[in-house]
Amino acid sequence: MEEEDDPFGMFGEDDSSSDSDMAENERSRISRSMVETANQKTRNGNGILSTPSKGVVSVADTSSRSISSVCEWSPPWPKPVYLGPMKLVKSLPYGGGRGYIAERDLEPGTLVLLEEPIVAWPTEQLGRKLTLISVLHILRHSNAQALIHQLEHYHPTKRAVDEGNGDSDHIQVANMMAVLRQDNSEKENEILEIIQYASLKGILNRDRSDLSCTDVIRLLLCLRYNGLESGLYLHVAMLNHADQPNCVKFLPTPEKKYSEVRTTRVIRAREPLTISYLPSIVSHASRRFHLWEQHRFDIGANVSPQLYEMELVGFQLPLSSIKELDDDAVTSRIERTVAEMVELYTETSEQIKGNPNNSELWDSCKALEQSSLQLCSEALDQLQNNHHLLLIACLQLHLDSCDLVQRDPCLPSSQRLSLLCRLILTAHPLLAVQERFHGPDHFELASTHLDLAQALEEVLSLSPKQLLLLQLDGLSSVGAYAALEYKSRKEFERIKSLYPHDAEKIAGHSQNG
Repeated sequence: MEEEDDPFGMFGEDDSSSDSDMAENERSRISRSMVETANQKTRNGNGILSTPSKGVVSVADTSSRSISSVCEWSPPWPKPVYLGPMKLVKSLPYGGGRGYIAERDLEPGTLVLLEEPIVAWPTEQLGRKLTLISVLHILRHSNAQALIHQLEHYHPTKRAVDEGNGDSDHIQVANMMAVLRQDNSEKENEILEIIQYASLKGILNRDRSDLSCTDVIRLLLCLRYNGLESGLYLHVAMLNHADQPNCVKFLPTPEKKYSEVRTTRVIRAREPLTISYLPSIVSHASRRFHLWEQHRFDIGANVSPQLYEMELVGFQLPLSSIKELDDDAVTSRIERTVAEMVELYTETSEQIKGNPNNSELWDSCKALEQSSLQLCSEALDQLQNNHHLLLIACLQLHLDSCDLVQRDPCLPSSQRLSLLCRLILTAHPLLAVQERFHGPDHFELASTHLDLAQALEEVLSLSPKQLLLLQLDGLSSVGAYAALEYKSRKEFERIKSLYPHDAEKIAGHSQNG
């Protein structure tokens, strides 16, 4: 989860040896049991499954509905650097009952949370799935005792693990623990060494008991469920998931040490605040599969009314499963191609920074721009849906590739003009599908508006007649393109103003206050 939460897989595959056939059978049995438990949960009004796992907000746009009655929850945690107008509750019908809701009506761009990670990951875990190394890393921390006490309230809580009472919520927790025990069945010595280290350092549970094997497994599960790429947080981890979230989180940078969460839509008082647990926009089938694999909750086979038309492929909704992902499906092929080309774009961009005068690198940039343009065309043909949400990733990749090629200091003027026209043909439909998915005030629309405005401005000054050849819907005169340029620039300025770079200033005021 750019970012992000991916407890079971975001750090790659563990390099330990594969489980035995018996272990695989046991994992399959436990997995089936978890599916059955999830499917027994109460359905909401739209028939979408709701499970008690950490962080799930139903696909049926639960995030847009206010919670009628709440029970506030105050874990014994230190306050974040800044906590905006929201409160933590434990009476939600999803997310294990816990999550943040708005205390009052919030406008887009409202800063709701600034938080430093309570711990960063050890070097051995970077780029890999979290293992027992991370648990030991917690125990080696200078503030280890306090961390162990704070993590008792992470999902699944120590109390839920220790006091299972047989209801469906605790059965699911027990099954999750069983899966992780099976995964680490050959690491008993490593677990015992961790327990001995905690004993040597005098690190105890809150009830003054020694750490047990169960405690170590629960800690590992907590880290995988709640960890972000940039580290471990207390309050960010309490935000629930939604397919169309109303908040976005920004990871720390070398210049900014805080994780920053801001609203992206108008949010009414008592509405849940949500983020996406996935690092990119993917189809429903991929969301369902990966959210189950990584977070153990099932969003169900249905799609919310808000996303239904954006998921159709040839006027039909593709099948989905929590058990497997169809690699041959149109959506899977497009997602896989986009991921590969984004990786190529990133590598090429970095190479350009180090060697901006290399003509071969610029040729590679131009080839990438053409390939990404072809991807957009083929994706549109295969999806047969001008509004499919996967077009966001395809069109954005081409737009980024155009921006990269524009930096070529030796780009001939004729090629630049053609490139700008292609950029306009991409940015215009990208704005339409972005707004449909994110809403009109999302920060990602700002950069698209700016790219479109700058390209239009330059073509208007160089060869305005070229614009008429683009034949964009509703734009039949040079004046209409000029009006579009003005509108896009104003929209860029409006959206940019919603997301001021004032987090550090607010943090300073909050700490001084």
